[in-house]
Amino acid sequence: MPSSIRPSYSVKIVCIADSSEALDKIAGHQSKGNVMTSRQKLYYLLKHYLKGEYRTEDFANQFSIIYGIETNYDSLTEDEHRLFHELCRVTDRFSPYKEDFESCPNFFTTESDVKQKASEVFVCLCGI
Repeated sequence: MPSSIRPSYSVKIVCIADSSEALDKIAGHQSKGNVMTSRQKLYYLLKHYLKGEYRTEDFANQFSIIYGIETNYDSLTEDEHRLFHELCRVTDRFSPYKEDFESCPNFFTTESDVKQKASEVFVCLCGI
């Protein structure tokens, strides 16, 4: 995992519209020690992707790993689990290569698909 999403300090997650209180309450702004929980990583990654700080390929890979492997689903609310699962289905199938779309039409997702779903999830979870 790139060190850019694994800060060495406790990170308060802030919504794009600087509505930090709502998202801090949702994601749980306190972390144990100096390590972010997988739940916090998902919110952090989502926020920073939508701010344009991650390439779609990097976001898709990291989101799929964090949600699919690192996350204890019991630590998520029902809505978080459902929405993150929907986003993961899109990120898992992301491809930047035209050849993939030609060889398997309607299977792979585009950058636009990932951005749209990420935005939808963010709006639902942050209430913005």
